[in-house]
Amino acid sequence: MAVPSYRREGPVVSSDTFTRLADFVLRRPASVFPAPVLEQARYLLLDTLGIAVAAGPMEAGRIARDAAVLLYGSSDPQHSARMLFDGRRASIAGAAYAAATQIDNLDGHDGYSPTKGHIGVAVVPATDEDYGREYLSLDLSARIVSSIDDAIEHIRRYGTGHSETIVTRSLAASREFTGAIDAAVVLVNASSRFVDGGEFGYGAEIGISTQKLHARGPMGLAELTSTKYIVLGSGQTR
Repeated sequence: MAVPSYRREGPVVSSDTFTRLADFVLRRPASVFPAPVLEQARYLLLDTLGIAVAAGPMEAGRIARDAAVLLYGSSDPQHSARMLFDGRRASIAGAAYAAATQIDNLDGHDGYSPTKGHIGVAVVPATDEDYGREYLSLDLSARIVSSIDDAIEHIRRYGTGHSETIVTRSLAASREFTGAIDAAVVLVNASSRFVDGGEFGYGAEIGISTQKLHARGPMGLAELTSTKYIVLGSGQTR
């Protein structure tokens, strides 16, 4: 069944994939869609909201909501949204991130999970190039893996060696993760925002170098080694 073309007044739509997705999601009213599509959408929305309710108390969702308030907070009603079953407000992008993370924390998907349960988030398939890319924006490349071994292998291939985080209730999984990951800081049930000289109690960071080998001049054993920090938490974000 064909859906009639509809677009409100506004800028010319770009050929960029994300812009076209946003145009489709945000600029088309419900009236242009066939009744069977709307009926199915109602069931999907109710199902998603049910998962959001059940996943609310879980650790990853709580961390995501706290992070959304701290990093993407906004009190302007025109540019913010109330996070699902939380009450606090964040920017629209922050609220969408919190909802997606909270819902994905509970494995309640039916069908192709990467494209379902993401309220307010446009999802497209990621490529190998996406996994190794630094966006400097609110875009996120995510991969669903079947085991902790797959997660470790993914990090070894695409990680930067700066910091990596795991959220888990399994002591065995946390030990395997911290032992296998080669990064300056490995965090368990804590936000990577703690990777900071001030947070570590070392004072302000001055003269930061991103080089792996930091020493200059004569080098002994101490200069040829590096320090790996392991941070253990219980859901702290800052």
